[in-house]
Amino acid sequence: IADMSSTGAMKKYSLEGEFTEDALMEFEEKFFKGQLTQTLKSEEPSEEDLEAPVKVVKGKSFSKIVMENG
Repeated sequence: IADMSSTGAMKKYSLEGEFTEDALMEFEEKFFKGQLTQTLKSEEPSEEDLEAPVKVVKGKSFSKIVMENG
């Protein structure tokens, strides 16, 4: 499922596991309740990303490092 946020950014969500009617119904329910985790094509963050003078920000760590960092 793709969702356009209020900022105009598209968020994508993937159905994990077997594609059945029950799984699809559960996925849809979680989508409308806001309980799904956005699918990102990103490398997994690692501790080494922040150790050097030049920090490495990845898709999955962007919000925490850039947006939520006082």
